[in-house]
This record gives sequence, C-alpha cells and structure tokens, in this order.
Amino acid sequence: MKIIEKFIQGKNPNQDLCEDGLFCSDDFVVVIDGATAKSNRLFEGKTSGRIAMEVISMAVSSLHKEATAPQAFELMTQALIKFYQHQGILSEMLENPHQRPTASVVVYSRFHQEIWSVGDCQALVDGKAFQPQKFIDFIMSEMRAYFLAAEIKSGKTEQELMARDTGREFISPMLQKQCLFQNNAVKSPYSFAVVDGTKIPEEEIVVYDVKQAKEIILASDGYSILFPTLEETEKELQRIVNADPLCYKENKGTKGILEGNVSFDDRSYIRFIL
Repeated sequence: MKIIEKFIQGKNPNQDLCEDGLFCSDDFVVVIDGATAKSNRLFEGKTSGRIAMEVISMAVSSLHKEATAPQAFELMTQALIKFYQHQGILSEMLENPHQRPTASVVVYSRFHQEIWSVGDCQALVDGKAFQPQKFIDFIMSEMRAYFLAAEIKSGKTEQELMARDTGREFISPMLQKQCLFQNNAVKSPYSFAVVDGTKIPEEEIVVYDVKQAKEIILASDGYSILFPTLEETEKELQRIVNADPLCYKENKGTKGILEGNVSFDDRSYIRFIL
C-alpha cells in the first residue's frame, strides 16, 4: 500500500478549527469527518465535530489489523462513550443527540481488502464512485435552497446571505430534530448512521469488497465530486465554489460559504495504490 497524495483543508482560515482528520498505517487508511455542530456546546473549548475527530483518530490508532468492520466501529463508539464518562456527561449526551460529538468515517482495511463506511464520506475505486446520500440531507438542502431563493426574490444579495446565512438559521431547528434519527434501531426513511457514542446498527455499516482494486481514493464530503487526482478534484471544487458560493443552486447543501471562509466545508482527500 503506497500513499500517492493526501490533503486536508479546513473551511475556516484557522486550521485549528478543521474537523476533518486522516489516519494512515500499514494496515488502515481512515478519513474522519467531524459533523458540523448542531448546538453551541463546546467540549474542552473545541467544537463537537473537532472533538469527535480527535477521539476517533486516537481510537483507530489502536485497531488490530484483523479487526472486522463491526469491531472497528464499536471501538470508535466505545472511545466516545469513554470520553463522555470522563467528562461526566454520558447521560446528558444520550438524552440530547444534537449536542453529541458526531462523525462520518470511511476506512480501508488492508487485511480484509475492504472499505467500510458509516455516514457520508466517499470513495473512488479504480474510477468508480461510492458516494452515500441521506434522504434527510436532501430534504434539508431543498428547504434551505427554497428559503434562500425567496430571500433573494425579496431583495437580499448573495453577499448579504454569506455574511448571515438565514437559510441555515431557517433549517437549524430541524437539523437538531434530525439527530433524533441517528443510529435508530427501527428503520425509518429519515434514519441514518453516524459515529456518536451510541450503538450503530450493524446493517448500516456499508462494506465494499475491493479485493480486485488497484487504486483507491477516500475523501470527506467537502468535495462535491471526486476525480482521479487531487488537482482535478480541487479544480472542480473551485469551479463550484465560484459558481454557487451559497450552495443553493448547483451544489445544494445545508450550509454555504460563510464570509471569510474558503469553502462550504472542511475537506480531506487521500489517494493510494495497493
């Protein structure tokens, strides 16, 4: 396994705020995408997404090379539980899902020659894209796009809305409500899996057999689309950023580029050959 190129860039100029993380060893390649906070709660002075990324990064460093997908995600889950216990907030986190440190994670296991995914990180395997989509994200993105379109019809400018994203404010209560569907044992059209310190339904862990693969790219969803090289992927991202900075037309999302930021989300990309 040889790393060809890797890259992380936070959306905020202050890279200490970046909530994406990469972990590489002889046995695993891991991309961790800490979720944007749904509340103002800080943990040790850090956002919930940053803490989730840091805790999970530490956990995967102790993964046994023969660990299975369920074992790997259980290790991450237990690491967050231990963090809650250490902070004395376990009950509070279980009762308030919108406050939990939460992440999406994608893993390549060299031993099993598999890619494991929970959440909305993505992969490109010998040119074939694997990009999970959540129905609830589609709903929230469309609602925000509708609200922003109405704001512009009413006379507001895109620049004003980048300074204050009233579309994000509009959907914020519903973004908190959607957290009630995280890791639900009972399947719903709105349910989805994340790493947040609660039990991940095993059927929600996506496993891709990549035994025949020659080249793999893993990335967070800070990229709208992956290309075979970082240069091509970055070029397309910059085109999208320039064409739709509010992320409500071509690249509909639950958040756009805030004034002063360089993109709509943190992004990470790693390409390697087997």
